[in-house]
Amino acid sequence: MPVLLKIDTDGFDGRILRGHQAWLAAVKPVVFMEYCPDYARTADPDIFDTFASLQKAGYQGLVAYLNTGSYRETFLLTNADRLRHMHETFAKPGCTAYLDLALFHTRDMDLYHQLVAWEKSGANPGTISRRQAA
Repeated sequence: MPVLLKIDTDGFDGRILRGHQAWLAAVKPVVFMEYCPDYARTADPDIFDTFASLQKAGYQGLVAYLNTGSYRETFLLTNADRLRHMHETFAKPGCTAYLDLALFHTRDMDLYHQLVAWEKSGANPGTISRRQAA
């Protein structure tokens, strides 16, 4: 049965996760964290180190939601270009939006794929399709 770790420490999430890499590798919870580059600038500027640490602990899948709850995107943590693009998009000066990230260990990739399929189906009532938003 999957275990869930919800963490929201206003910018310190990455630092805390990096400090608990061994625990994450042992317990393998689905990690649900806030990702706000504006907070992280001062609290924890090494978010890419966090993603690398999560990969070393066995994490592979990432599902991103806007702070409004809408599904945004999904990709694998090994995709450095997508990580960089995600960071650059939300680190722009004046950007007040942030993301909530669900991160999945290799053990739970079946759950990751189920969630991605559900989100892409439009079944999430909080998700507005790009077509509806236009």
